[in-house]
Amino acid sequence: MLPLPFFADEVEKIFSNQCSGANALMQELTGKRDIDQLAHQAIYLKNMIGAIIGLQYELSFDQHTGVLCDALIAKSRDELLEAFCRHMPLQMLVSRLVTMTNTPGSARLFKQQMNAFRDDFQEGRDWKYGKDDITVEYTDNALLTILKQMGYLNVSN
Repeated sequence: MLPLPFFADEVEKIFSNQCSGANALMQELTGKRDIDQLAHQAIYLKNMIGAIIGLQYELSFDQHTGVLCDALIAKSRDELLEAFCRHMPLQMLVSRLVTMTNTPGSARLFKQQMNAFRDDFQEGRDWKYGKDDITVEYTDNALLTILKQMGYLNVSN
């Protein structure tokens, strides 16, 4: 597998943001619309599933576990992981990465790293030329290929 540090960093940011924000995932897990002590809820969630979802996250001791929502701590690790997967489906991740990759000037390092796979990619299926007939735009299929090669997906997915 070719190391793609910028790509890995972006995937990790997306996953970390999903576990940290006052979003639908955290609302479901805590059972609250307005989440008190969100930072502590996020630490707990990352401690429970961070390594499983691919975050480079070390367990953190939190002295304020007394502020955790009862609904959150009542859930098993499997329930937390299932909720994460419902709120961060593969298509959402791929769409975010495709958008990031194909936004002019926003992810030059990302595209440079993806170009390492270009010989394995097929025009039309994995990439196409942009409106300027120079810029390469990658497809969902290309991003899925890279996610598999980086170990974020099982080969059977």
